[in-house]
Amino acid sequence: MLLDACIVIDVLRGKDAALAFGTGLAETPALTVTELVAGCRNVKEGRQIDRLLSHYVLHDIGRDIASLAGDYTPLTPRRENWRGGLCGSCL
Repeated sequence: MLLDACIVIDVLRGKDAALAFGTGLAETPALTVTELVAGCRNVKEGRQIDRLLSHYVLHDIGRDIASLAGDYTPLTPRRENWRGGLCGSCL
């Protein structure tokens, strides 16, 4: 199982549910790194993300996986104003 950006953000915040869910999972898609970096509000957050992700195995995604992920996009609620980058709704 791969961790998405919202779970990684919750791990960084020390949320118990995310920590329990993420225990033993050290893999994430490369796109998650893009989302996390885009959502950084300052250098400190960037360093926290770099430290955490240095322990993760990153997986590239191909067209098939990207297309499958895109199929789920219409099911995701959208916000008119995203704040804090791509993951603003998770923060």
